Amino acid sequence: MDEMATVHSRKGRAPVDPKFYVHWRESLLQAVSEFDPRFNEDLKVAWAEALKKTTDYFTEAY
Repeated sequence: MDEMATVHSRKGRAPVDPKFYVHWRESLLQAVSEFDPRFNEDLKVAWAEALKKTTDYFTEAY
């Protein structure tokens, strides 16, 4: 995760402004809900928590 945070940081080779992470999280959750037949509310919460932790970490590294 450190490497990905560095890659997407301000000085990384593929910087991503943190303002876009909320859209990325929403889009990924939407895709999972549409294509995973086992998707349910518990899985949605687990995905959302994991994605938030990840993007928070990337934001700190930005």
